[in-house]
Amino acid sequence: MNRRTFLALTPLASAAWGQSGGAEISAADLKDDLRILHAAFEEGHPGFYRYTPKADMDAVYARAESALAKPMDWLGFYRVVAPAVAAVKCGHTQPRPPASAADFFNKELRVLPLEVKIIGGKLWAFRDHGFAGKYAGREIESINGVTVSKLLPPILAVSNGDGNSGPVRESRASRRFGTLLWAIGGIQPPYRVKFAGEKTAVESAGMLASEFPTSPQPAVAEFRVLDGKIGYLKIRGFGGPPIDGKPLDAYYADRFEEMNKSGVASLILDLRDNGGGRDEWGQKLFAHLHDKPFRYYRALTLNKLQFDFAKYAGGLSPMPEDRVTKRADGKYDATSHPNWGMKQPIEPHFAGKTIVLINGGSFSATCEFATMAKFHKAARFVGEETGGAFTGNTSGATAGLELPHSKLRVGVPLMGYYMAAETDRPDRGIFPDVTVAPTIEDLINGRDPVMDRATAMLKG
Repeated sequence: MNRRTFLALTPLASAAWGQSGGAEISAADLKDDLRILHAAFEEGHPGFYRYTPKADMDAVYARAESALAKPMDWLGFYRVVAPAVAAVKCGHTQPRPPASAADFFNKELRVLPLEVKIIGGKLWAFRDHGFAGKYAGREIESINGVTVSKLLPPILAVSNGDGNSGPVRESRASRRFGTLLWAIGGIQPPYRVKFAGEKTAVESAGMLASEFPTSPQPAVAEFRVLDGKIGYLKIRGFGGPPIDGKPLDAYYADRFEEMNKSGVASLILDLRDNGGGRDEWGQKLFAHLHDKPFRYYRALTLNKLQFDFAKYAGGLSPMPEDRVTKRADGKYDATSHPNWGMKQPIEPHFAGKTIVLINGGSFSATCEFATMAKFHKAARFVGEETGGAFTGNTSGATAGLELPHSKLRVGVPLMGYYMAAETDRPDRGIFPDVTVAPTIEDLINGRDPVMDRATAMLKG
């Protein structure tokens, strides 16, 4: 059962309706959409109460309903719904705009002409595409007269990962800042940006997303040997096209064999900003680092096999009964999953020292691997807390819910992943053994203190 995620890393703004979200929808219809959403989550989302107790979640939706006292367009509804969806604290669960919004994003919406980084509650210009390149590395104090201290909290609030993981909110909000500034912050072009140390703001009409510079897509993985002693394996995602004619799991198996034969005794495994992918490729990676049989998942929970909300999800087909096992509590485990049951080590085994690099962009299947490597002490970790939770996530087969009146779309993940590992912080990510967080100066100047620290640890 391969994972289909709805991370909403695409823009979150309105359709081709200029400053608003189109025609107004009656309060009664908006409340009906909210009811359908809430019911779908309760029925289908196995992690709906994983981090937020039912009483608290009921209060969240009651407050959202009270905010729907008058007609509003879909964008106004999105601003009510997005915080309610975020309350589930599931990084695979995000609201998305109507399908009809695509042309607006591509052809009309002009976003802030900066790539930004949010670090420690401050907003920094990382790459400057609209102010003659003058402001890269500069702190932003306000946009259109609104201070960053007021802009960031609502944007961060809808940029969650799993549970209460820390750096993930800043990581995700940084990537989506241009559209969230418009959709959540309500900031419209032209943009007047006040940088720290400047007396006056500078202005820009903004840029279309298609006008931002792009770089060639790098390979999903790369390998090299540092100083003839340390292997460096960068995995950008557990998926993607073949590398050297082989799937990813075969590629890194070859690299382990290469290191063993050449006497490379230590490894830096770079999983920063790896958003996940195929579950089994994370499990197989761990199996090269662990020398005993192991259980990867404790549970793979499905609430039901067919759902009442299927009529709002394209006629979602029932889950085949031969792929699951019914539990005593009436729920099901996806026992046909390739990672289910007792798993065996995979040759070639790599027994050398391993350091894994992580950050807030490490998520989903990446964190499943990281959980097992951490729990079984197969590696040390350097960097920042992951965006995915230590205990697992909610993802897998996902129902594409479309609310009938507003046409907002929400992916409802149907399978709860629970790792066969224990922690005293079940609501948090995988923590590094050594915390290293790059500064804006590091990023601007191309320095990598996380990599430097890991290399020093292996050489020391």
